[in-house]
Amino acid sequence: HLVVDPAVEEVQLVLAIDAWLSAVHLSIPIRWTRLWPAELLGALGYPFLAVAFGSPLRGSLVIANAFLLASLIVIAAVGKRALESFERTTFTQVARERTLRAEAEHKLCRATSSAAGSMPVAQENAEVDLVSAPTTTPTGKLFTISGSDGPEALKQQLQAMADIGTQEHWLVRSEDLLPVPGRLCDGGSFGVVML
Repeated sequence: HLVVDPAVEEVQLVLAIDAWLSAVHLSIPIRWTRLWPAELLGALGYPFLAVAFGSPLRGSLVIANAFLLASLIVIAAVGKRALESFERTTFTQVARERTLRAEAEHKLCRATSSAAGSMPVAQENAEVDLVSAPTTTPTGKLFTISGSDGPEALKQQLQAMADIGTQEHWLVRSEDLLPVPGRLCDGGSFGVVML
């Protein structure tokens, strides 16, 4: 028959309270300011149980355990606050980047449509907007296929596109494509898609 020391059980109680509070801080998606009831319950729960039901430990050890538990709770609360602050900062940065991207795409769309003459747009900085048009960049010029230069020039242009695709990791190699015979996914006037 195994005899468990009551002091060990009390330490296990303190560790259980700390584990519960750590799980609450790390797993519940809630603002750190809303966790104070759980923190208060954890910080006062152990000393209350030690006084109400008695403790096999000396009073100074109960106070030391309560102090260490309260310290762990404060550290968890500060960590939760820092994590929340980091998440908010990251969200703000992502939102700012998406806004800048949308604004740049809008300017590009306006510049492209005004350059094509389809929509008259009055712009103060028309030259700056046209600089970022896709036909003025090296890749934009590369991806504009005219076909009037002959088959050899077209072959060189397609090879340059493939080189960019390989370099930027968006080109799917033919070795990686293994169609399943008879598994038709969809088809149209330009071709057939197979699985």
